[in-house]
Amino acid sequence: MFKTLVSDYDGTLYINSVVSDDDIKAIHEFKALGHHFGIATGRSLGSILEEIAKYKIPFDFVIANNGAISIDSKGKILHKTIVDLNVVHDVLESLTGDHIQFLGYRDWE
Repeated sequence: MFKTLVSDYDGTLYINSVVSDDDIKAIHEFKALGHHFGIATGRSLGSILEEIAKYKIPFDFVIANNGAISIDSKGKILHKTIVDLNVVHDVLESLTGDHIQFLGYRDWE
């Protein structure tokens, strides 16, 4: 029976602007036992993949954008939620006149 461990990134795995070598080693050991490791974060997919590459974090899956997209270790999309464009327009229209600026960003296909 395998186990699955999911870690948040900022403030959990990434502490004081670094992912520790001890944590990377522990993840490798956990995976060597046949278990699965993933990261769940509010970060965008592109941002977390940069961090994973930077620290060479072994992973089986990533859940990014507060759950809006998840991928496996090969980059295959497992889940993606897209908000209907009409809903986006309705929300933006409701903000008109409230002196609110909105910037939308997406970094996946």
